[in-house]
Amino acid sequence: MPAPAVAAAAGMSTAKVAAWVFAAASVALGTSVHRIQEGHVGVYYRGGALLPRLTEAGYRLKSPITRVEEVQITMQKVRQQPPQKQALRATVTAATARAQRKMMHT
Repeated sequence: MPAPAVAAAAGMSTAKVAAWVFAAASVALGTSVHRIQEGHVGVYYRGGALLPRLTEAGYRLKSPITRVEEVQITMQKVRQQPPQKQALRATVTAATARAQRKMMHT
């Protein structure tokens, strides 16, 4: 049966069928388009299994049943601040006071 005949048999107009098809296609496409940020790669999973596919940065398409994770591949610099002199001085002063009290009690 051609599509209009099926729609007529189901009691739906061709416009309603076209609207439903368009809505379903929009939802499927909306869940399929994703963006991978610069400095990351896309890693794909389907049903919990890791797929052998990686993608570079940019807009990509995937199957609606596939899950994507972004993994950072760039280096990050971490700068550590030197300890504050006052905090270091307070620690040394407290240790000195403990040592002096210990010497007085022995």
